[in-house]
Amino acid sequence: MNKDLKRKKEVYKLCSDFYKWILGTGRTSATVSSYQEKRELLHQANKEKYPSLTNREAFIIRSTINSGAFNKLKMNGYIRKSNGKIETVYSLV
Repeated sequence: MNKDLKRKKEVYKLCSDFYKWILGTGRTSATVSSYQEKRELLHQANKEKYPSLTNREAFIIRSTINSGAFNKLKMNGYIRKSNGKIETVYSLV
């Protein structure tokens, strides 16, 4: 299989999983860091079934959505978390 095609499939899968998670929670928007935290909790409960989301994978999700390559989600704005960090909010299209 072509390396570029394989990478595109992996990127689409990451974004698709984030999209499905937002739909499953019943919300219309979320941050990638909240998704990353949830994945980490699931990973701690069952390491084999739920792999944790690495910082690189989170970056890939953010950059793919921001570039417009995954058209089911869009950047909606920013929020300031309790620790002072600014997070990007993504919403359903």
